[in-house]
This record gives sequence, structure tokens and C-alpha cells, in this order.
Amino acid sequence: RRPRRDRYARNIFANLPTCTPLVLLLLPLVLLLVSLSALSLSNRDTIIDLSTDNNGGTRSTSTGTMIRGVGENGQRATEERADQHHDDGDIVIISLQLDADTTVDIRLQLLAAEAPRAAEYVQALAATGNAEETCSKCTLYRGEPVPVYWGSEDYPDQFFDGGRWGPPYALVQGGLISDGSISPPPAEEYNPIIERGMVAWAGGKGGPHFFIALAQHPEWGHGHTVWANVIPDDMDLVDELLSRPLVSTKPKQPPIVTNFVDPIPFRIRSQ
Repeated sequence: RRPRRDRYARNIFANLPTCTPLVLLLLPLVLLLVSLSALSLSNRDTIIDLSTDNNGGTRSTSTGTMIRGVGENGQRATEERADQHHDDGDIVIISLQLDADTTVDIRLQLLAAEAPRAAEYVQALAATGNAEETCSKCTLYRGEPVPVYWGSEDYPDQFFDGGRWGPPYALVQGGLISDGSISPPPAEEYNPIIERGMVAWAGGKGGPHFFIALAQHPEWGHGHTVWANVIPDDMDLVDELLSRPLVSTKPKQPPIVTNFVDPIPFRIRSQ
């Protein structure tokens, strides 16, 4: 037996008035509009999901390399880590001289308890009366975008020859180089797995060369002294630096290195 609702449907259409040809003519148009509306809502949900995904979206640098944003979840996680562990750290400001008329400030929250000697060194640079002379050689010189395949299991677990960890290497690197009156600190014992927004000494050594991580770096293990976090609200400013002209060089031995065509000078000061 057919369900009763089928009989009701047949009775309804059987009793439609003779003017139904016009209704039947308009019915496909109505169904089309309903379908388009449903498709629009579906796409909107997809966009929302992507915007909150840790992988974020993609964009291009001047070199044509696709790089990846972090998205709200990644930024929120970084912010929660900073709030949980480093509420009382001193804040210093790196003032980047992008051109003759443009300066951008990036705030770093020092981890004085975890890396006291690094914090002491940075605070001494920031507190120097003649900061321009003391930090006259301070620049950001290396800009490594985050490739879209970063961390993907579809690529080999290595950081060369097409591995999932670059190149490029998802970082911005520079030097806190003093005039020689302040000695750079050695490596210290605070060596967590590198997360986006962490600031650490480069090369697994001590200062003065440092990097800001643009993504998580589990491939490095516990090999770098972390001495600060970028304030989460300022990470977008760090990401934007990768829109500047970049140049990649292939030395005789890996890795391939991507640098800013024009290094970015900066000064450091206390907040």
C-alpha cells in the first residue's frame, strides 16, 4: 500500500484549478531560486570554516611563492599560550623602518624567567640612552614564507629537497647586533618546540641572531633558546613583511635561503 501522504499529494494536484498552467510554469523558476539560495548558504559555511581553520588561506609574495595564513584558531591558541604562561613579562618594541616615512612597531613579550640572560641583553639594548648608535646594525635580513604544503604528510619528513618543512622555512630572521659594548648571551635551557610567534636565537646557539617563527617547527625538536613571544595582535604585521621583495639563493650546500632584497633596519626600545 502507498503511504497516505502520497494519496493526499495526488488529491491536492488533482483539485488544482484550471489556472495551474501559470503556476506550473513558475514552479521551475521558484525551485531554481531555492537551489541557488541553498548553494549560497553552503558556500558561506565553507568560507567560515576556512577562516577559522588553523591552515588559513593562501596568498602570493612578490616572488610568486604561495604562503599560508594561520587563521583565527591558530592566533587564538598562540594568544592563550601567552596569557597562560607569560602575563608578567616585560615588553620591548622593535621599530622597523620600512621606508623614509614609514615605521612599524612590533611588540615582544620577554620571557625573563625562562631565558634570563637573553632578556637581560635585550633589555640592556632597549634601555641604552643612545639606542640608534647601540643598535645601528640591527636589521631583519631574512624572510622565509610559509609554503602551502607546510607540515603535510603528503611530502617527505625533511627540510630540504622538497620536504614538508621547506624550503622556504616559515620565519623572519634578523640580528640584535650591538656596537660591542654589550656582549650577546649564550644559549639557555628553555628550549620548547617552536610555535608560531615565538622568538628564539638562530642556529641553535646564543645571540645576537634571532628569528620569529611564522609557523610551528616540530622538525627542529628542542634545539633553540626561546626568549620572547610576539604579542599576538602584532603577528599580522610580521606576516605582512613577506610581501616585500624577496630573493632566494642556493649555496653550494643546503639549505636554500630566502632573504629580503633590502634588509629592514630597526631600533629596539622599552614600552
